[in-house]
Amino acid sequence: MNNNQDNEEQTNNISENNSNIENNNIVVDDNNVIDEQKSNSNKKGIINLALKKMPLKWKIILIIVILGILLSAVFIIILIAPLMELDIIEKISTGNNRSSLSNYSQTSSNISYWWPIGSSETRTENGVTYADGEPVGYAVKSEFGTRNDPYTGNKASHSGLDIAPLSGDYGTVNVIAAKSGTVIRVNNDPTCESNSLNESCNGSGYGNYVEIEHQDGNTTLYGHMHKNTITVSVGDIVDQGQVIGKVGSSGRSTGMHLHFEVRENSIAVNPLNYISENNERPSATSNNVLMGSDSKQTICLTLKDNGYSNEAVAGLMGNMEAESGFRPNAVNELGCVGIVQWCFSLANELKTTYGDSWSNIDSQLDFLLHELNNDFPSVNSYLHGNHTAEEHAYYFCMNFERPGASHCNNGKRQNFAKNNYEYIKNNCQ
Repeated sequence: MNNNQDNEEQTNNISENNSNIENNNIVVDDNNVIDEQKSNSNKKGIINLALKKMPLKWKIILIIVILGILLSAVFIIILIAPLMELDIIEKISTGNNRSSLSNYSQTSSNISYWWPIGSSETRTENGVTYADGEPVGYAVKSEFGTRNDPYTGNKASHSGLDIAPLSGDYGTVNVIAAKSGTVIRVNNDPTCESNSLNESCNGSGYGNYVEIEHQDGNTTLYGHMHKNTITVSVGDIVDQGQVIGKVGSSGRSTGMHLHFEVRENSIAVNPLNYISENNERPSATSNNVLMGSDSKQTICLTLKDNGYSNEAVAGLMGNMEAESGFRPNAVNELGCVGIVQWCFSLANELKTTYGDSWSNIDSQLDFLLHELNNDFPSVNSYLHGNHTAEEHAYYFCMNFERPGASHCNNGKRQNFAKNNYEYIKNNCQ
């Protein structure tokens, strides 16, 4: 009995202690609430005091700023939104969300840049040697941008792409001109040995090198070539695919490789903006483009000739008419360009791929057909299916153009598709 009483007393004591703790916590919480209220009250007092002491001129300016913000919001809601719905302002919110191509479009010869490593097989034409077949095996050892310097181990900027052949010895692997142009600089020093660790070799670290200026204003540089293998001189006009030297390791180099640069306005940029491992030799054979009397007829004839049904052509043309009015030189306020309004990275890729001819209708149709054939297989498959012109217009809008559901649902593209259908059935006339 005594033990039980003791236990009961201990339990009661614990209960009382817990109760005291809870009461204390309540007091603390109440104090926190009071402190918070005081703090908020103080803040309001400070703000009120500041407003009272603020000169009248500043009060007026503050009111004008607040009104300006409110009026801007009203302007956007009342004016911009309806214009977007009517497609008067196109793609403001989303733009073209298609991702960049994984490789370059199939283009006419000498428009795109080629991978600068040549094929082992060569051909000679009018005394000029070309190695324009499939490149020999290679690996990219160092990309453009920041890297650990191979000499010092410290972080340093790398101005090009280092491409190392997987086989062959110094002076055996062909280096070719990535694009036609004029040779503007050459260092061909017979004393500049490969793998000699001679950093200067009168080549500013590049060793034996060639720099070529192209019609688009860019230049390409080919560094660390093997001694006595450079076959061009300053002032020579070279063709795309022409052999200009052999891979070596001259200058500031720790192993056999080609250092390749692309320069825009004399500033080195990422060469992978111009060349692609996925498409080392952009095809010399373009997609079939049939030229008509105007852009509309050229688009119609070309799409039909490339196997699209009348309904699919109508759907595609319905989108193009809504986007650009079939004008290949169309540019909107976001910088989106061309017949289907390519935006951002795709607009840049169109321009760098085709150079000055980017705004030509044949270039843009070639670019579009490459996208459909290589980068949008599901869209291309749908376009070859049995659907109405209006269905094609909606699907292409939602899955290729992607300006937003409101643009694809408003019927504008579908109406253009329907109106163009008889023209398309009548052999684009």
